[in-house]
Amino acid sequence: MKPVVVGLDSFGLTKSTVRRLKDTPVTVEVHLFTPPYVYPSPSQFQKLLLITPQERSRLVREWRVQTHRKLREEFPFDEYKITYFNRAPAGLRATIPARDVEKLFKLRYADVVDILSVKGIRKKKVIVKPEDYCFYAVRALFAIQIEGQTSGLQTYEDRILLVKAADKRHAVRLAKREFRDYEQISLRTTGYFWRWHFERITDVWGTSYNSIGCEGTEVYSKLQDRRMKPEYEWHPAKSPQASSSKRKNSKS
Repeated sequence: MKPVVVGLDSFGLTKSTVRRLKDTPVTVEVHLFTPPYVYPSPSQFQKLLLITPQERSRLVREWRVQTHRKLREEFPFDEYKITYFNRAPAGLRATIPARDVEKLFKLRYADVVDILSVKGIRKKKVIVKPEDYCFYAVRALFAIQIEGQTSGLQTYEDRILLVKAADKRHAVRLAKREFRDYEQISLRTTGYFWRWHFERITDVWGTSYNSIGCEGTEVYSKLQDRRMKPEYEWHPAKSPQASSSKRKNSKS
């Protein structure tokens, strides 16, 4: 498989036009494939369950080291810097003449060729068209304010609004418009006025989707930590599936 080339369009270039820049220095970064053990197939998962986490980590590192050596052997330039991920080699970075960039397009042991910079050419400002807008979840806090209330309990709302926008800033602007409408004053049956009062935005999360599928689309996510308890634990090696796999291997 040929590597995916990214970044050329940011400089208004294509695979065929970049060579016309001749000796212009271009900085590129070449990335390795993700080791096959990282996202294992069901059968490979069962095999990995039979070895320790330390052995699995060693397999991933060895795969990176071996594949990286092959990438260095086929890399057509002598000067480069090695890039790392978790202290294991993950790719190469080099500055090469523009006319030679196309030599990277046929690398067998590279997953991505990323064009980082082109001397004398600034990256274009990306203009996102409305049809390419993505959905953003804007999370905000509101409180019910009742005219004259100074004590007792106050009800507040943790609210998530889904908007379609070009970026986070645009999403915030759109959300704040709706928040102003949401603050509309109302008269209670008691004769006192009340309103939902916007306090602050607590998070903005981009979905990277520009359409919502009926099969299910994640529109918000937040990672938090909690103290471990026995009911939270996961031991896949002790599952019925793992036991069945061990019996099959022992018979073979």
